[in-house]
Amino acid sequence: MTGAHRTRAALLTGAGRGAVATVGLEGPQAESCLSELFFPASNKSMTLPLGRIVFGRWADAASGEEVVIARSGQQRFEIHCHGGPVASQVLLESLVARGCERVSWQAWVEAETPCPLAAAAKVALAEARTERTAAVLWDQASGALARGVQHAIAALEAGQLEQATTRVDRMLALAPVGLHLTSPWRVALVGPPNVGKSSLANALVGYSRSIVDAAPGTTRDLVTSRTVFDGWPVELVDTAGLRASRDPLELAGMQLAEQQAGAADLTLLVCDAREVPPDILRAGNQGLLVLNKCDLLAEVPSALAAESVVYTSVTEGFGLEELQQAILRRLVRVAPEPDEAVPFSHEQVARLSDARTAMASQDARSAISHLAELSSSRQSAPSGDAS
Repeated sequence: MTGAHRTRAALLTGAGRGAVATVGLEGPQAESCLSELFFPASNKSMTLPLGRIVFGRWADAASGEEVVIARSGQQRFEIHCHGGPVASQVLLESLVARGCERVSWQAWVEAETPCPLAAAAKVALAEARTERTAAVLWDQASGALARGVQHAIAALEAGQLEQATTRVDRMLALAPVGLHLTSPWRVALVGPPNVGKSSLANALVGYSRSIVDAAPGTTRDLVTSRTVFDGWPVELVDTAGLRASRDPLELAGMQLAEQQAGAADLTLLVCDAREVPPDILRAGNQGLLVLNKCDLLAEVPSALAAESVVYTSVTEGFGLEELQQAILRRLVRVAPEPDEAVPFSHEQVARLSDARTAMASQDARSAISHLAELSSSRQSAPSGDAS
């Protein structure tokens, strides 16, 4: 069995322990392999109609693994066995010994899905962290991105440059969301010591992840915790307090804090609402300024949140919902509508950007070429790191 006609086998369920594992088998020699390795309990022949299942034993009618075989296509079968890793490994090894090629489940999905963009979305679905992000990826797996690209190509071919530009601009506007469908946005909490960063991080995730103590400088290393805001995945990074110090350990922690602030999708600059450093107010804040411990103010401001300032009190549970909303306004500036085309890999975004550059130069031919390449080429899997 060689080349495109080689019979393939793949583990289609998770690698861990479960109730049932499924091995896929597809190719011209699939049925002959099964006739050698599978013994139906009914002692009848292996001939199996499409959509029917048969129970039996694998490799040894007396003591082999109990399996259920289902034919899902003319040359395609699913073999269901016990969910432990040993059972599926035995099945795969015996198939490989008879000339089958073992492939990854990702390669199996790609081979079974004609549209490269839909195939990449199906693979990415395994990394979706919330129901909301999975729904967006499912739309892409169902053809939303492919249709969006094809509509842009059709508009260019019809001489409708403005319409094509509008479509591509919309897809690029949704790219920041698309790049975080398989990895969370990273939000770093930075600021002076003892202003309640750790307490605030714990309150936002809903449990005590960071150690909280009255002594300044309790947090020395980075403490990360993952949560979900309105269906969008977010990773909070609690960092060491920033202050003048000669302690090597504390200095190392502050260096990490500064690195995280630079690499994060959003920085929360947390300060005590009673003692906001004047230089912060003068310089402005590129992230989100969080004035914590506002319950200790003589008068609580009537406006909980402004464009870049939010007042909070962990003790009173004050302003936490407003802070979540302010974070989401910064992270999810444009949210996709159902069945809308959303690019979800850096490669896709790069090709859309190239097409948009060509459109700006009135070069429709090059734009079509970039979009056609995006639509027809196999996509690399998302890296899981959108930063």
